Amino acid sequence: SLSALSRALHWQGALALLQDMPRSRRQPDVLSVNIAATACERSAVWPKALAVLRTLTTRRLRADAASFGAAIAANSCGHRWEAALDMLSSLQQSGLRPSEIAYNATLSACERAGQWSAALALLESMGSNTLVPSIVAFNACISACSERWALALQVLERLRQQRMQPDVVSCCAAISSCEK
Repeated sequence: SLSALSRALHWQGALALLQDMPRSRRQPDVLSVNIAATACERSAVWPKALAVLRTLTTRRLRADAASFGAAIAANSCGHRWEAALDMLSSLQQSGLRPSEIAYNATLSACERAGQWSAALALLESMGSNTLVPSIVAFNACISACSERWALALQVLERLRQQRMQPDVVSCCAAISSCEK
């Protein structure tokens, strides 16, 4: 099935099954498109993931939160932080509630690009969307601030104020920012 192929990272098989669905008198739905896109994204074939997700429009299917999440993750893999931010914004504008996973993937895209300002804004906006940032979110933000040691230490302090314990990643990212 598509789910099994997605979990096993067989993106080619997932795409083939998606394309073959009409031949077996089954039309792809949002779930099947999301699963195929996720298989591509997890296999680091992010352009294919985005192409699969674009078929939602041609199939006249409405993207759900998982669709947006897959697009954000694919853009993150492709080091396309601005596109990831745009997808998160589109998710919110569509009336859907972003998940912690969507935020973390967007933070990861910002981290990879060294976009500390965007990462700090995202961390702040999580609270306004009634999401409590996880250690993963804080770590991505600390890493994004790697060129700004004072900001990295402020994020580390905010993590502690949330009554969370810094982990090895938190500490190493903060220490690394002080070295630069």
